[in-house]
Amino acid sequence: MTNNMDKKVVGIDVSKTKLDSNLRGETKVSRWENDSLGCRQLGDNLEKEKVTLVVIEASGGYERKIHAELIQRGIPVARVNPTRVRNFAKAAGQQAKTDK
Repeated sequence: MTNNMDKKVVGIDVSKTKLDSNLRGETKVSRWENDSLGCRQLGDNLEKEKVTLVVIEASGGYERKIHAELIQRGIPVARVNPTRVRNFAKAAGQQAKTDK
């Protein structure tokens, strides 16, 4: 049985022009342009890192390009409701928003 902590999970914070990605357990945040080239570059990076899951918040459609790129590559991706993410953080005792 595989330990969930052994899985490589990446979170992506999506805005109109930028994609900020972070591998669970790491402090480094990588920034990519939220355009076709940036999505391809991020996809290349995620494939190279052999990521097992990518989590992105639904961001009013700004996530569509990266979501399509990941689906096309066969990289597992979960598009999550930002309200539920916020409520989960509150339940865990994290009151401040910390995008990066």
